[in-house]
Amino acid sequence: MYNDTLGTNYSVGFPAGVVTSAGQYEYDSQKSGAPDVFQGVNRRVFAPIDDGSPYATPFGNQGGPHNFAFTAELHAVLTSPIRGHTSVRSDDDLYVSSMQAGD
Repeated sequence: MYNDTLGTNYSVGFPAGVVTSAGQYEYDSQKSGAPDVFQGVNRRVFAPIDDGSPYATPFGNQGGPHNFAFTAELHAVLTSPIRGHTSVRSDDDLYVSSMQAGD
């Protein structure tokens, strides 16, 4: 769990907009992310705390088009009818803490 330090970091509660499709829960920035251009290529990005959004922080975008200076912490219970068959995908760093039933 994160700890706030005045002038260093700032907690924001953000509803992750999880979509259910084919029995899977996902957030896919390619489908619902903020429009962006990087090296001339149009793309969509996860930028939840951009200036002008309801979740903007006091630090702001710092002159950039998006505020990418964030980390995220998510708590969820993942279950599967097949033991050990839960998958999580990320295009960036990801840490998953696992507990078995009864732990």
